[in-house]
Amino acid sequence: KRRRKDANNNSSSNVTEHDTTNDSTQNNNNTNNSGRGQLFTQIVRVLKHVQPKAFLLENVPGLLTTPAFSSSSSSSTTTTSSTPTTAWQEIEKALQNVGYHVYMEAISSRGLTSQARKRLYIVGLLQDKTRNKTSKPSFQFPFMPDLKLRAMDVLHTQNELIDASLSSFISMGIPESLLSILQQQQQQDTKQPASYFQISDAQLHQLLHKSKSWKPAKLAWNDKTCDTIDSHYGISIGKGHSQLVPSPAPYHPRKFTPRECARIMGFPNTYQLGDFDKTRFFVSNNTNDNNDEDNNRRDNTVDSRFNGFIKEQYYMLGNAVCPPVIAVLAGAILEHILSSSCNDNVDEKGQDKKENWVKKGLETGIQLSLDAISPVHLDAVCQRLHSSYCQ
Repeated sequence: KRRRKDANNNSSSNVTEHDTTNDSTQNNNNTNNSGRGQLFTQIVRVLKHVQPKAFLLENVPGLLTTPAFSSSSSSSTTTTSSTPTTAWQEIEKALQNVGYHVYMEAISSRGLTSQARKRLYIVGLLQDKTRNKTSKPSFQFPFMPDLKLRAMDVLHTQNELIDASLSSFISMGIPESLLSILQQQQQQDTKQPASYFQISDAQLHQLLHKSKSWKPAKLAWNDKTCDTIDSHYGISIGKGHSQLVPSPAPYHPRKFTPRECARIMGFPNTYQLGDFDKTRFFVSNNTNDNNDEDNNRRDNTVDSRFNGFIKEQYYMLGNAVCPPVIAVLAGAILEHILSSSCNDNVDEKGQDKKENWVKKGLETGIQLSLDAISPVHLDAVCQRLHSSYCQ
């Protein structure tokens, strides 16, 4: 993730959203000495200065049980009843101190995506200074529908995986600029797209004989809900920490493609994934050397650049939020802040002219979910939903 080096002090945004996953503490280390942990203090600073009407934060549920930052750094300090004992209590207090009513709920993305990604969502509503601060307005977290999406709804078909055309590679998240380098390496036949994501013999051997947690049932079979995509996906494959996709014999299981990861997260198929930056992933274009040792070294360099690019895509997608869930939550937030600021909700004919933002957020979230489904399976999913909810 990239953060802007400067902020616009004249911002008039009413709603801000931020993923604070990197700010969470998963151990008892002193987070006050961590640069990553200090990001939350910058969020509080911006909220205090800009005062948007609402904000939306996301974090892992472990935040509720993580020890407070201050308690871990000063264990000798006497604890009182008002002293925060968990990171969540400390965060809640900091947000309240800059003028916000704070609400939180742990929500799973399982209903709107093909993964069971459970995250803690924190909503803040700006306090009305003309009212009593002790009276906290009610905020209702919205209903999350269940579209019953499974792995088969987001995975590439076998025909797509063996299609070596340019459009097939691009549809999987491999940009044309990177594909041209891979083709220069091969010089003759172009590999099938699936071959770039299949695990090696050594990785399969480690899974079968050394990993204590992995078993074939953990593969992303068609009828299964996918595991949560995180920023470490694709790392330590042999230890069984990353879910794999079954492949037809005699091929090894494979990793998700970047496009499949994006679909699992709920990003629509029209969302443009990262491009290959030749200045960051430099590969020599010298192909005139006939020395076998040098050619092998060059081939290994190309493979390492490809793997580095793919891992970067995994990292960014694993650190992202689920757009369908955010859309539904944003609708509920807009409903609250806009309805409370609009006193005249009746037109000249006496009809209600108030926008139903909860409904709009729900419709937008569902549409994003459908747009993230594999085009090959979209009709089947729509028919399944129609038979389940419209009959």
